[in-house]
Amino acid sequence: MKLLRMTTWTDVFADWKAREGSSPQWHDVATKVKGWPDWESWRMFTATQLGLPDRAWAEYAFSDPATEIPAMLIGPYSGWQARVTRKNDTTFAELISDPAQLAEWSARPDIVKLGDTMPSPTTMIGLRRPDGRIVLLEGHHRATAVAVAKAQNRTTTFGNIRIFIADLRPDEGHLLERVLARGSTKDPK
Repeated sequence: MKLLRMTTWTDVFADWKAREGSSPQWHDVATKVKGWPDWESWRMFTATQLGLPDRAWAEYAFSDPATEIPAMLIGPYSGWQARVTRKNDTTFAELISDPAQLAEWSARPDIVKLGDTMPSPTTMIGLRRPDGRIVLLEGHHRATAVAVAKAQNRTTTFGNIRIFIADLRPDEGHLLERVLARGSTKDPK
């Protein structure tokens, strides 16, 4: 990856909101599934749990997105982590190495389309662990699409694809487990 610039959480969140915040589908997830009054409240809840507003952020360009993206770790979200056995330590490539997962995701036209041509410009959000591995926080469907395409030996057309990254300190490994255990529902049962 190539460092493009240093940035702020305010810019990172504004970019995320511009991409996802006005989507009726994501609004419904926030309000009807998760119980929040709006998309922003839902996303900021998880962001605050991870201390994202207080971190130093940088924007990077991928050098080899077809390799780098599938190698990222799945973020601490129950819907995604329920698909794997190694919680908070499974890559998108490993997810798709499961034949059932590959079949499920390959059957989705939206994933196939993303795997053929990534939207451009587009950005993802991640946290870099002390071991250098990146935990994806936003961009899971796009990452899954790239992993599916690679597993099927298809070529993804990438335009301007970037990622915002902040670092996790060595003493913060518990944050991912805590976020996964708590979930993002407003009032967990």
